Amino acid sequence: MTAGWRHYWIATALLAVTTPLPRYIGSTEPVLLRQPLSEFGYDIGQWRGRDQYLSDETRAVLGTSDILLREYVDGDGQPIDLYVSYFPRQQRGEISHSPKNCLPGAGWQPREARTVPYPVAGGETKMINEIIYERAGRTQLVYYWFRERGRVLASEFAVKGYLVWDALTRRRTDGALLRVSAPIVDSEEATRARCMAFMRVALPGLDDLLPN
Repeated sequence: MTAGWRHYWIATALLAVTTPLPRYIGSTEPVLLRQPLSEFGYDIGQWRGRDQYLSDETRAVLGTSDILLREYVDGDGQPIDLYVSYFPRQQRGEISHSPKNCLPGAGWQPREARTVPYPVAGGETKMINEIIYERAGRTQLVYYWFRERGRVLASEFAVKGYLVWDALTRRRTDGALLRVSAPIVDSEEATRARCMAFMRVALPGLDDLLPN
């Protein structure tokens, strides 16, 4: 068993048996972004971005003010939405909201869900979530994952386990949710290829903003 998996299983065990944890997590120190999310580029390869409006009420529900919501359009007019929410310190009421909960609440129902490999910096491959949602005859392709203190995680359960471990061993609970989505207007494969192409050029810049 590798050290990473050993830490993961220890953390999940702690999650099950530790009762004073919320108070302890609340005592961790916030970790700030390297740069504000608003500094992320509007021109990404062939895509041009514009900010989407978020009301104060929506920001309050999401639990953080560090949010990037932007639509990028390529030369053919095909849109891709990028959403990033960052939490300097995750605690009760201030934690990433999974699209598995948020999108069905807005009427989008999942049709297919799986995890897929995605290459990250350094030649590594990490697993991220891919879900196809439907609503009123429309479909959209959604990718999302969590960036937790340098880790790329697809599983909400793993996020909680590492949250416990890092709170106890590193006194850190900062983390981010990243989501890339696009309407399926031609075919699933074409939309999938378009999203993957966008992520290849966009994600390195986002990594520069998020702390390790």
